[in-house]
Amino acid sequence: MGGIKRTEKARVVAITHQIAYGVLEQAERLLSLSSAGKVLNTAFLERFNGTFRERLANLTRKSRHTAARLQTLHTGMHLPGCTSNFRLAHQERSKEKHLGSPCTPAMAAGLTDHLWSFWEMLSYRVAPVPWMEPKRRG
Repeated sequence: MGGIKRTEKARVVAITHQIAYGVLEQAERLLSLSSAGKVLNTAFLERFNGTFRERLANLTRKSRHTAARLQTLHTGMHLPGCTSNFRLAHQERSKEKHLGSPCTPAMAAGLTDHLWSFWEMLSYRVAPVPWMEPKRRG
């Protein structure tokens, strides 16, 4: 869901909300099934997007370091993503209504029960992607 701002004399006077991807009825149904809130809010997703743009040069707005291949971008996003999800306690998740102690998104999702150390995160072994023979050219 995104907002289109209408300005007059350099001031925002109205914001029109619209679904950028998907169907409004489906989004409202999923919202009612969750216990997260009553209003569609993309602030957390926008903050996560900002974190990636801050930490990965390929994603900055005016960058000379564009990712030529999708695999390069995917690999570069691994470290900031894991750091954010497994190492950094998020203020909102650490409040009384959640656990009352430092809590990461991975802990809230039940993927882990502790804050990971940097060494633990870097030494964790991920299963490799199944090998596929490359297509032959010509």
